[in-house]
Amino acid sequence: MLNIKKTWMYAQMKRIYGENHLQLVDSDDDIVHVDGDYHYIQVKEGLEEVGWIGIKKARLSEDAEALLHALSDIASSTLHKDWNTEQSFWMTVIQHEPSYWLEEWRTFDRWHDHLFGLVYIILPEAQIEEDGPLEDWVKGVIEDESYLLRIESDTFVWIIPSFESVQDNIQQIVQNLLGTVMSEMMVDPKMTIGEPFTMPSHVHTQVKQELRFLRHSLPFSWGTSVVHMRDLLTYALLGHLREEDAGYAVEQVLRDTRKDQDLLHTIQVFLQENLNISEAAKQLFIHRNSMQYRLDKFTEKTGMDIRKFEDAVKVHLAIQALGKLNKK
Repeated sequence: MLNIKKTWMYAQMKRIYGENHLQLVDSDDDIVHVDGDYHYIQVKEGLEEVGWIGIKKARLSEDAEALLHALSDIASSTLHKDWNTEQSFWMTVIQHEPSYWLEEWRTFDRWHDHLFGLVYIILPEAQIEEDGPLEDWVKGVIEDESYLLRIESDTFVWIIPSFESVQDNIQQIVQNLLGTVMSEMMVDPKMTIGEPFTMPSHVHTQVKQELRFLRHSLPFSWGTSVVHMRDLLTYALLGHLREEDAGYAVEQVLRDTRKDQDLLHTIQVFLQENLNISEAAKQLFIHRNSMQYRLDKFTEKTGMDIRKFEDAVKVHLAIQALGKLNKK
């Protein structure tokens, strides 16, 4: 989550009212536990709910309160000021319920009965320029009309109206875009293919859910930088684990092998090759018998026989949790 002190809204309120008259909370659930002498304004950046800023009621007139709420709405949409009508429409779609935009939707006849695609792109925030070339690169990998929406400081949603025409090749298309971004910007982006949708539908709900799913998955190593949303299930579930619980799970499953990087790499390759000893041995450039020996060694140290499906699942989850802990 973006630090609320880095937002434009906080900077302006601090300048006007002074830091000592402000109180910050992470969610509306926390408001009931804080001082009732404050009035709270929600702060967003794109779709991301950053938190709430409280101002002492004694410092706030009724007119000022209304103005601050208006400014909060404006601040969350300043990234989109140069968009054309269709880009603005799609931003409205992913922010609001259908009743808010349904009348306008009926004016876009050419999109009816289409299957629409969603791709989420996350770039390191420090590398993003306001008028950067990402939109041009998107146009370079797909011929049909599509829309790139910057919804958070480091996050873009790419909407593809003619998704049926590219659905079979979407993995390669996104991979090509990834390669361009990596070579031109020298960064390691994350790109995730969301579930396709039809219109009209509750796209705003889907986008919020998929973004939460994606954010919970970011601390883990995906093995590849382009994935489908369903491939992040394991990581999203692990993302909800408290650090001490993750550490306990790692210790119980991996035991002493958690410090043996070479052995864990062998196990990871075995899992990636769908528990196929011969294929894993090829990937590691070792003899099949050597691979068998390493698996036996792992079983001896942990009590986990990863040639069995249930043990393989436990080990896979534990290795992912260990990767998250090591990053911290």
